[in-house]
Amino acid sequence: MNKNGNIMLGWIVVLVAMMGMGCSRNADAEKEVKLIRPVRYVTVARSNPVIEKTFSGMIIAGTSVRMSFKVSGTIDKIPVNVGDTLSKNDLMAILDPVDYRLKIEAARATLASTEAQSRNAAANYKRVQALYENKNVSLNDLDASRAAAESAAAAVKAVKKQLTLAQNQLDYTRLLAPADCKVAMVLSEQNENIAAGHPVVVVNYLDALEVKVALPASVISQLCDGDEVNVSVNSVGMNHIKGVVTEVGVASTLLQTTFPVTVALNKVQNSLRPGMAADVTFNLSKPGDKTVLMVPPIAVGEDRNGRFVYVVLPDTDGTGRVEYRAVTLGGISEHGLEITGGLVPGEKIVTAGLSRIVDGLKVKI
Repeated sequence: MNKNGNIMLGWIVVLVAMMGMGCSRNADAEKEVKLIRPVRYVTVARSNPVIEKTFSGMIIAGTSVRMSFKVSGTIDKIPVNVGDTLSKNDLMAILDPVDYRLKIEAARATLASTEAQSRNAAANYKRVQALYENKNVSLNDLDASRAAAESAAAAVKAVKKQLTLAQNQLDYTRLLAPADCKVAMVLSEQNENIAAGHPVVVVNYLDALEVKVALPASVISQLCDGDEVNVSVNSVGMNHIKGVVTEVGVASTLLQTTFPVTVALNKVQNSLRPGMAADVTFNLSKPGDKTVLMVPPIAVGEDRNGRFVYVVLPDTDGTGRVEYRAVTLGGISEHGLEITGGLVPGEKIVTAGLSRIVDGLKVKI
């Protein structure tokens, strides 16, 4: 090979070497980009803490009435069964009315007799009055006839009241529904002799349902009448029933350490029944509560120095570097951890992969 050929071959070797170096640099750059770890983050912000607690209770009827007769007697018929829906004045039970009808007939007969006696006494008083005007009878005779007439008239009024009472007692032998309601229990049977006031049927009004809940002393002081709550009844698949606190107990019941709370349901659902179990969620946070920094629990790590987070310091090219930051924790709830020191609103903290991150590591946001 001549001299010119050797020179040409040297240049070719140099060019190939330079191309190899360029490709190597590009590959290293691409490899470096691929090695930058991507991270997820959240931005720290202040908010009112939402403190919710759920307690179990039982649905009860807003108004439950034990219906009974005002008079005693023998039950002739109970035409209702448990679960029946009744309208106002529907018949629920009836007593044997025979004795009360006889009392009415006796009162009517007594009334007829006293009315006859009253008419006779009134006529006699008129005759004596005429004789007295002619000075044929004494003043004592006039006074006696007038007293007899007034007594007979009073007796008529008394018997009329007895007749009205007998009629009322006959009406009381029919037990009627006081309003639209549902039969909850039937406590008596046909042909049973019962006294006045003995419960026969228990009815629940359909216009309202309530939930009774027992709350511990640590919570009861935070509730007020009118607080809105959320009620869930899992047995019928209803999870978002709105309710309002109507009663907050001021004393524990039966030597227990819990206090009774009553929640009225805003809208009665046909599928709800008294006796069903219900979960009531109370929002214990108040509008005047201070705002706090809340972060996800997964964003907080712990080492021998205590609790920490990784703060992301972003660059302009979509990457950034992480900074180890010790933090102080406050309260904990189902909504996250409260940060009382070490962070300020607006900072970004890593929420995934803390175990594979070190202080100063370059990351892809």
